[in-house]
Amino acid sequence: GISVAISGDTLVVGATGEASNATGVNGDQSDNSALGAGAAYVFFDLLGFTINPGLNDAWYNPATAGQGFFIIVFPVIKMMFVAMFTFDTELPDPSIPAILGAAEQRWFTAFGVYADNQAVLDIEMTSGGVFDSPDPAPTQEPDGTLIVEFTDCASASITYDIPSIARQGVIPIERIALDNVALCEAFQ
Repeated sequence: GISVAISGDTLVVGATGEASNATGVNGDQSDNSALGAGAAYVFFDLLGFTINPGLNDAWYNPATAGQGFFIIVFPVIKMMFVAMFTFDTELPDPSIPAILGAAEQRWFTAFGVYADNQAVLDIEMTSGGVFDSPDPAPTQEPDGTLIVEFTDCASASITYDIPSIARQGVIPIERIALDNVALCEAFQ
């Protein structure tokens, strides 16, 4: 190629020496009788899947009902926020009363940067608060890493490492509702 142009994730290469007598897009390239005719080669989707605001949604793993993630993408600053709603690693003693919800319910948040199809987020564990009350003030402690990797507009995986409980793993996730898929695909 002698000239190159890039726009977004599309690349066009101009080849002045191409001798193909093919016409149109993807024409018959077996006839090379048109010396110096030239050609343009177009390559799409160079970057693969990229994170975009169409991913803002509720996500879950169907195998673990009642647990899930809220994912929010901030495209201007290339950051992502995730809230995870889950349960403790073991059921609590049945004698422990829960006034609101269940004693084993847990949640944590994660925030960090993203690039291409992956976000690397710092996990924050929040504890010590009381429902709808400023007192006592809750505390937030860093506790590990969450990596969100999107395959496409409807599926992803979350890799977690939570040192305080010595747990690591991968959770396959999908959207709870498909309403934002078209918006996501418009960015690809």
